[in-house]
Amino acid sequence: MVTTLIIWSFIAVLKRKKHARKSAVTALMLMLAFFAYSHFSVSAPPLLSYDNEAQELGAVLGAVIEVLGYLVIVLRFMFSKDSKAYFSASQ
Repeated sequence: MVTTLIIWSFIAVLKRKKHARKSAVTALMLMLAFFAYSHFSVSAPPLLSYDNEAQELGAVLGAVIEVLGYLVIVLRFMFSKDSKAYFSASQ
């Protein structure tokens, strides 16, 4: 169901449908939730092993930078004038 929402949102954005921005933001936030769950789930085996605390800190900082960058992209998609103009051009 989530995959269907993501695909439908992508197609709706390309076709500039009325509620495409809302569904796309919902799909992006679901993707972020799955990313966070997969990174912080205790039951998942670790993909990498770290030899010291500096490597662990680097991995944590990398994950934080990745999430912040993702949120910046989502917020720009939601609130930028260019994005609003893109979806209002078809109406």
